[in-house]
Amino acid sequence: MGVCNNCKLLLKRTEKQRSETLIEAAKAEANSLVVVADKRLGEAEDELKTLRVQVSQLTVDEAKRQIEKEQFKQAQDSLNSVQSDLADQKTQSVKLTAEVAGYEKDVARLTQDLADTKVQLDKASSAQVMLIEAQKQLAQLERDLSQSEREKDSLSHALAATSGKK
Repeated sequence: MGVCNNCKLLLKRTEKQRSETLIEAAKAEANSLVVVADKRLGEAEDELKTLRVQVSQLTVDEAKRQIEKEQFKQAQDSLNSVQSDLADQKTQSVKLTAEVAGYEKDVARLTQDLADTKVQLDKASSAQVMLIEAQKQLAQLERDLSQSEREKDSLSHALAATSGKK
């Protein structure tokens, strides 16, 4: 019982140490993220200051030219994006057209297979009818043969009886 309590205590200590380690790791990661965020914030503030200085240095015409240049670049990027999307759509259209052609071939093949199967089924039905007729004829012939054998036996007995009387 004492050993079990020691095990429990050891297990609790281990779990506590593990929890503390996880907490420390989380704190370290959080601190690291804060440092990175502060650094990025500082960089953004520096860039903002630089941009403000640049804007104040530009003349109105230069600012207009820069804006027009940026708008042109955005329009060009937008056009490139639209062209890329159009190319993707055309590619997708070609793929779908190829798939449709494949499906149409499959449908044609399956339709032909179905027609062939129907013909085979009709032939099988005819053969089955012929088989049934042949079985009926065979049964009739067996009955006739059995009847003939009975008549033969009867005649043989009658002949033997007639021969025995003489």
